[in-house]
Amino acid sequence: MDIYVVAANVEGLAVASYHYDAAQHRLCLVNEGDIRAVLSDAAIGEQSWVNEAAVIMILVANFTAMRKHFHDQSPIGVRGERYIYIETGAISQNIHLQATDLGLGMVLVGGYEDLKVQQRLNLVDGLAPTALLCLGRKKRTNK
Repeated sequence: MDIYVVAANVEGLAVASYHYDAAQHRLCLVNEGDIRAVLSDAAIGEQSWVNEAAVIMILVANFTAMRKHFHDQSPIGVRGERYIYIETGAISQNIHLQATDLGLGMVLVGGYEDLKVQQRLNLVDGLAPTALLCLGRKKRTNK
């Protein structure tokens, strides 16, 4: 699993897209500028939080490598994909818990056009997004 970060309103971080390098514990620039509008356009249906998020963390998996690694486990050809979605859920839950602890809101987006997200992040073949995690300050309601 890889994590891409779309920073739009983060103190001390330029508005851009980054890849998180876990080995070096650092963000590596992918694209300069705000791509939230592109991601919002890729979202299926009305999902305003994509365009309004301060940060979008995009979980990305190497489907080709996972299919190959678990090729001999039944059901043949799909076991690796199951693990991808289990990991996506676990990572999403941990980020959601951390966001809550920090007083932030988070919305997990699973409905989007994969190809548009892949193209905007310049993902190579075999890599595909599995979730968009939209984070930001919770809106206050007057009640």
